[in-house]
Amino acid sequence: MRTIYKLLLVVLIGGGTLSSCNDEWTDEQFKQLISFKTQPGGWGVTDVHVRYANSAKYTYNLPVLVSGSTDNTDDRLVSFSLRDDTLDILNFEKFGNRPELYFRELPQKYYSFPKELTIPAGQSHALLPIEFSLDGLDDSQKWALPLKVCEDANGTYAVNPRKYYRTAVLRPILFNEFSGRFSGSSLLGTMAGESDIKFSSTEIKLNVVTDSIVFFYAGQRTEDYEDRINYKVFLQFTGDKVDSKKDLYKMKIWAENEKLKFNSYSTPTYKVSSEMDATKTYLKHTYIVISDIDFDFVDYTSVPNYEIEYNMKGGLSVSRDLDTRKPDEDQGSDSKWW
Repeated sequence: MRTIYKLLLVVLIGGGTLSSCNDEWTDEQFKQLISFKTQPGGWGVTDVHVRYANSAKYTYNLPVLVSGSTDNTDDRLVSFSLRDDTLDILNFEKFGNRPELYFRELPQKYYSFPKELTIPAGQSHALLPIEFSLDGLDDSQKWALPLKVCEDANGTYAVNPRKYYRTAVLRPILFNEFSGRFSGSSLLGTMAGESDIKFSSTEIKLNVVTDSIVFFYAGQRTEDYEDRINYKVFLQFTGDKVDSKKDLYKMKIWAENEKLKFNSYSTPTYKVSSEMDATKTYLKHTYIVISDIDFDFVDYTSVPNYEIEYNMKGGLSVSRDLDTRKPDEDQGSDSKWW
């Protein structure tokens, strides 16, 4: 009989223990924290691709999350603002004493966002709409918008303390039909008096001005040069055919900086064609070929008080691989837009 009582006692104690353990899962196992959801790249920023259309207006919906193992039971009014010190820290960490490579804070006239957002009870996330209006933005600079989740003085929510959760650094990247990373191997440069010595760039980036105008840097200037803004050469894709029977179109080419002493000897042309992939039916190949570029300019900043004359002659080309299942803003690096 005593043995039976002992067995019953063990069962009762064990059942109570199991019941207690099971009840623990109804409690919050972690902590409900507010955070952004972003995918920062190697530079610590999240790229936002903005096609230049409708005056380059675009709404980016930034996810805001409530973490934890249980449902959000309260309406949470979350506040947001700029984080002024973020870019100073990021720039020094990534680029050291190379200010020409630094990100600059996007001027306020190019964006807007609500300062508060409600995450309703029963929901674990909401979207913070950020309105970009990038018409007139100088694409020779690297712009970024650093945002943060603000602490709540009333204690109705707590902010995730981790670096890329409480802060989001958004980098708007403009693109149009003709922008992106072109092959520059056919655009040959020569120095005056040294016609036998030619140079070229493996890649030349065409940056956005409008939906039909781009610019690149003359010579071997890239975005790594502090004086790059002085060496802009503009190209306009006019849509005017050279010949009604051919798919060849006229371009305009010019420079705005008079110190370049820019002089073009030709009217460049361009051709756009595309085809679907033979095996991957969702893949579209688009080709842009720019021909008949021929211009002179001077480098007036490399050597103090001295001008070096150059000629650039040849063309540019790009082959884009586009996944037709995705919008243009979500295309990968094979698109050659970024």
